[in-house]
Amino acid sequence: MVVTFPINWQNRIAADKILFYISESYSAVNADPPLFEGTFTDAAGIGTITVDIEKVKQLSPKAIYAYYILDDGAGDPGNRSATSSAIGLKVLFKPQPVLEKPIVPLATTDKLIDLKDCAVGVKILLKRVANVLDDDDVKLTWNNQDLGTEAFGSNDPHERIVPYADIEASYYEGGADTETDVAVKVEATLLRGPTKISTSFLDDFFENIYYPGPINPVDPPAPNDELDEPHITSTAVDDVLEPADYNKEQTVTITLPSDPDKPVKTGQQVFGEYAGVRFGPVFLQDGDTSVTINLPWATIDAGGLGPNKPLQWFWSDIGGVNENPSPITMVTNNALVVELVEPEVEREYEDENIILCDDLKEPNFGLKVHIPGNPTHLKAGRNVFLHAQGYRDAAMTQPSPQTDFKSAAHPIVDPEGTNGFDMFITPYDPTIRNIPAPPPSPVVPGDYLGWWKIWYTVEIGGTEYPSEEFQSTISLVNPRGEYCEDA
Repeated sequence: MVVTFPINWQNRIAADKILFYISESYSAVNADPPLFEGTFTDAAGIGTITVDIEKVKQLSPKAIYAYYILDDGAGDPGNRSATSSAIGLKVLFKPQPVLEKPIVPLATTDKLIDLKDCAVGVKILLKRVANVLDDDDVKLTWNNQDLGTEAFGSNDPHERIVPYADIEASYYEGGADTETDVAVKVEATLLRGPTKISTSFLDDFFENIYYPGPINPVDPPAPNDELDEPHITSTAVDDVLEPADYNKEQTVTITLPSDPDKPVKTGQQVFGEYAGVRFGPVFLQDGDTSVTINLPWATIDAGGLGPNKPLQWFWSDIGGVNENPSPITMVTNNALVVELVEPEVEREYEDENIILCDDLKEPNFGLKVHIPGNPTHLKAGRNVFLHAQGYRDAAMTQPSPQTDFKSAAHPIVDPEGTNGFDMFITPYDPTIRNIPAPPPSPVVPGDYLGWWKIWYTVEIGGTEYPSEEFQSTISLVNPRGEYCEDA
């Protein structure tokens, strides 16, 4: 490559040298080596050098400034001049890249970006085309929102997430009262240094992030704290369902905001959602301040038992693409009717409803109790507890001391829930032995009786549900005042 330059300085000598650069930067202090360094020929006031073309081919495509520096050859280096004036140029040994249209995957099918899309993250993809360099830069815009400039990198495609704040600013650029679809133009510009190499755009889709009611101060999909929580108001205690509420539809009450800039209007609707299942809607009228929605029992039942069942409401236009989500109320559901038959105790004199020492057949006079099967409620994995309480009177108003019994948990395993299983009351002393009142000393002939309640509970959703009670008289002392272990 031949380069010429004017010889327009005084005292030209044969030792004069030239340092010739084609570089990304225009500076007397340049980290890049010169393309040529050495003496030159001159003729009629024009200097000429020849640059090795192989060196030229190795130039960065971002090299855009051509200039030179003179050296008088008096030393290494010699005395050097300031930089010459620079000329701008392009280094192009390959065709320039031509960008394809950007791709917005979430708008490919429905041609719309809405709040549901914003919640998962709106991406722009730009395919890598031939001759793109890793250090080429890409500038992206979303309508008038500058999404920034980044290196293309080695990726295929180049990917960018659009911040919700930019989508929001773009949508409401025409005014805070915007409620309809807004056209979107995504533009990509490929830069090599400061030079624009290629531009492409996509403009076949829309954005719509409008919803009725106050604006959520938090990016979607977070609940909007500007709305009131819903409440179940048909129960004795709001948001707590008890057994009395079993198999009953409930009423959810919602207080609507009164914002003159975002009024409640005819043509809007409210849905409820309980434990992830939608119910409703109810349709709003101009000026409504509150609404109620019926929560079906089937929806409650499907949500299961226990605490922390989420209840929420959603406000939208009828046919609208976006919803305004309320804060969440946690509901406790204890609305379960569990019917369990009484436990069974094998006794010698069952017809007389009495337990004797001979019925305490387990080691050390323990009592075996059979829990009947119940596949509806005694499901594998649930815990069963055996309970008992002794009394000193037939009316069972005077508890016997130290006879309040509760077993350790018995985890149900198949097929116990269907066939039933045995549990045991121990220790004999004091849990069983203390039930009858002890005879006096000296012993007075008579009957020394006690009365006993035995039942079990099954734990469902953190709540224990009791069975019917087994009740029996118990006789552990003979006429001589001897207990089971003495006779």
